[in-house]
Amino acid sequence: MSIISENLKRARLKSGLTQREVEKALELRDLAMKDYETGRLKLPVEMAVKFAELFRVGLDELINGEREERKDEAQKQKLRDLNSLFIRNDTELMYLDPVIRSFLEEFQDKLLEESFFNIMTINFTEKERKDFGREILLCLGSLVGADHKITDDELHFVQELILKFGLEDKAGTIKKSFVLKHKPSLPSFKQQPSAKHFLIWLLFLLARSDGKVGPEEEKYIEECAEAIKVNRTHFIWIKKFFIREIQ
Repeated sequence: MSIISENLKRARLKSGLTQREVEKALELRDLAMKDYETGRLKLPVEMAVKFAELFRVGLDELINGEREERKDEAQKQKLRDLNSLFIRNDTELMYLDPVIRSFLEEFQDKLLEESFFNIMTINFTEKERKDFGREILLCLGSLVGADHKITDDELHFVQELILKFGLEDKAGTIKKSFVLKHKPSLPSFKQQPSAKHFLIWLLFLLARSDGKVGPEEEKYIEECAEAIKVNRTHFIWIKKFFIREIQ
């Protein structure tokens, strides 16, 4: 049995659903769940998304499981994973987003050689790319300070991105955003839906890096989504990967 199969079974049991109930809810053939949970049937990405939504768990939990590491070590790893989006192709959860995936498919030949950020801004001029990077950092900085708890790892993460974007001259302004909530500027996104979604994913990923998206963080991310006019239905879909609504 694979790790993903074990995680799938664990998530189903936690949800209180039987295999048959899941098959009925998702219109699967008889015994399909047994095949998925024993590893006899490979789990496609599309089905993983459906299972995550049905069981009300994050897709990362379904794939990676519930980790037992200390919270600070877990956050360091998540910040490293997030940082990697700017230095190599590491799409992971974002590639499940239909808006982002549709955009990336136009540039399949570049996916193995360019960073996620470079592909997302491939239609930007150098100045536009720098302005977009500044907007991202101002928003990430504001999010870091949203819960009034700024860790050394978060500071280090933001500092690394400042260097990557070549925004050393703006470092003071960016760090001020820790206490002054920045609202993203709509023109910086060039009316490109994929760029807007990219920011929302980054904010949720950073918010979840310490284990949980807090209420102040959630509120700030919602405000950013409204400021750059992210489709509400799309926003709620992304949010489901990080926050389970209480019925």
